[in-house]
Amino acid sequence: MKIIKRSHPNLNHPLLYKQGQHPPQGLLNAIDGLWSCCGEERIIVLTTNHKEKLDPALLRPGRMDMHIHLSYCTFSAFQQLAFNYLGISHHNLFQEIQWLLGKVQVTPAEISGELTKNFNSKAPLEELVRFLHNKDVVQENSKELPLQELVKL
Repeated sequence: MKIIKRSHPNLNHPLLYKQGQHPPQGLLNAIDGLWSCCGEERIIVLTTNHKEKLDPALLRPGRMDMHIHLSYCTFSAFQQLAFNYLGISHHNLFQEIQWLLGKVQVTPAEISGELTKNFNSKAPLEELVRFLHNKDVVQENSKELPLQELVKL
């Protein structure tokens, strides 16, 4: 769910609301209606980057029974991806990748994308290391640059 400020062009959309306001009754009714009309074994997936900004009425048990935090990629998640995409469980670059994953904020989806993008490459792990180093440089530079400079990037 995206929380949209009043200046957004889709301001009148009934499912959107301004931060600090209660969610529209229509949204709550829609979620509740999906549960009541569709019977059992239904899964509704809602995503947000700011769970703390959501109204508690949306988060209560019965509306959202399970909350899953999707973190950045860990080395063990990378190992599983490398095995799934490349069929390898050990490589001499794994130690460097482990170090980089401890330093860089990268999602499993980004790692998967890099592995599949470089699937036909002769050296997909070397390409991944290059990607992680580049991401590290960008993240380090963004810490040092003022906000005006970040907008230019």
